[in-house]
Amino acid sequence: LSGSIFAVSDISGVPIFDVNSSGLSTFDGNVTLASGTTLAGMNTVRLENGVNKRNLSCDGSGNLDISNAANNTTIFHLQDNALTLGTSVGSGSLTLYTGSITSTGTVKTTQIEIEAGVPSILFDETDVTPNWRNRVQSGGYRIQYASNGTTFTDYISLGANAFTLAKDTTFTEQAFSAATSSGDASSTLTTKGYVDGLITGATIYRGTW
Repeated sequence: LSGSIFAVSDISGVPIFDVNSSGLSTFDGNVTLASGTTLAGMNTVRLENGVNKRNLSCDGSGNLDISNAANNTTIFHLQDNALTLGTSVGSGSLTLYTGSITSTGTVKTTQIEIEAGVPSILFDETDVTPNWRNRVQSGGYRIQYASNGTTFTDYISLGANAFTLAKDTTFTEQAFSAATSSGDASSTLTTKGYVDGLITGATIYRGTW
């Protein structure tokens, strides 16, 4: 069947519903469906504005896909326990202007790239102080701490040729080093092997240890 349906009170000559023999139906206005209405028998619905064309599909397994109809590439894939952006994990992007992402499971990825003026990852435990953050700054990698939640200071700093501990450090197990460090009496760091090499074969007393 094909043809046009006109409103009784409309004298404009524009049909409110037109059925074309090619299978195209045109509504002159909004289409309202009752709550709980099911559109049965359709695996794919195409949305287009003349330029951009997107397919919305639901397969027999309950997977929901939004794809680019022009090249048949997946933009969004949703299934029972997984959300994929792009044709593969990592090929799409997700932008959050406000809000947060919360996961109670395990998030696995081979790479996370953070781009900003001063890239950092903030570890905020239940939104209370103190806070920790990892930051790339001034040519080095820093682990920083804020007792008040806002003022961060370096605890560990990694540079191209330096490793700096800004606070007292406690080793619960042995610490080994093949190198020695010179400095004043309060900061000299030596290894057991280095000390044994100095006193082997001789009895040397240099005050209280």
